[in-house]
Amino acid sequence: MNNTNVEKLPIAPTINALGIGESATFPVERMNAVRTTANIQGTTQHKKFSCAISDDRTTITVTRTE
Repeated sequence: MNNTNVEKLPIAPTINALGIGESATFPVERMNAVRTTANIQGTTQHKKFSCAISDDRTTITVTRTE
């Protein structure tokens, strides 16, 4: 799942499937849902994620760090 950039990806299953060091990219319009899902899955499944918004502010990338 490295650097997947597909607009219609389901958020929760995509984030849940990330391995350590892998990332998924979503449109910035879905930022609240992406950040919330990463936070919830990180808390409930003892995983760590980082989120970054692109320089042009069009995408948000979630990377599993642990």
